[in-house]
Amino acid sequence: MRHVFKRLRQVRLSLAVKCQLLFGSAVVIIIAATLYVPWQRMQQLTDQLNEKAAAAVANSVVAEHIQDETAKLNGTLPIGAVLGPPAATVIDGQSYPAAHLVAASAVRSSASSITRFERGALARFLADPDKRFHSVEYPVKEAATTGYRYAEPLPMPAGDSRRD
Repeated sequence: MRHVFKRLRQVRLSLAVKCQLLFGSAVVIIIAATLYVPWQRMQQLTDQLNEKAAAAVANSVVAEHIQDETAKLNGTLPIGAVLGPPAATVIDGQSYPAAHLVAASAVRSSASSITRFERGALARFLADPDKRFHSVEYPVKEAATTGYRYAEPLPMPAGDSRRD
């Protein structure tokens, strides 16, 4: 590194060339700074789209759960009935895990059915009850793209005895 600076000091440049280099560098910096702001804004908008779509799916899963539980309470569905795990979603031949509910007690158990993402989301929600959601982008090697995982807490009423 020391030799590089020594060689740079030995290079003789005229004042006109130095001014051109300085001006060119300034133009590159200004263009980069100008493009950085819209790039950041587009990233924010893309993240918001992911969050809104994932929140809509989460709301749908909660509505289905409420509908199933209401049907059990009304007697139209037997109380012991097991609806089964939700089916995985297949898009372009790629299988994605289905949206589902996970109890907060699962973070304290050694259940193998809970993923590392779910365990981390539950731990974050327990540590910060005001957190509205937890999301993570991850690389999908088979598809050479990124995936998106989203978790949202479903608070139970204060007097509910089933609270985990």
